[in-house]
Amino acid sequence: MYNPVHASVDLAGCVIAADSANNRVCLFSPNQLVLLRELVSEQGTDYKLRQPYRALIEPTSGRLYVGSNDGHIHVFSIMHKRQH
Repeated sequence: MYNPVHASVDLAGCVIAADSANNRVCLFSPNQLVLLRELVSEQGTDYKLRQPYRALIEPTSGRLYVGSNDGHIHVFSIMHKRQH
């Protein structure tokens, strides 16, 4: 992580972190904060995600909302399972 600016926790206890300088949003395990995967990154999308500064998963729909410094709120359909 380089310049993490925001973190939130989903219903499973996983941590969602906006990593602004790396232009990505990551998912971490609940207890030891082990990186499980990148949820969204500039390499994995059709557009360039720039400097995300907020990230939140809406629990019933699995939508990931990402606020970025370009003045937009991006919405992604993300469903993840808790890792054991």
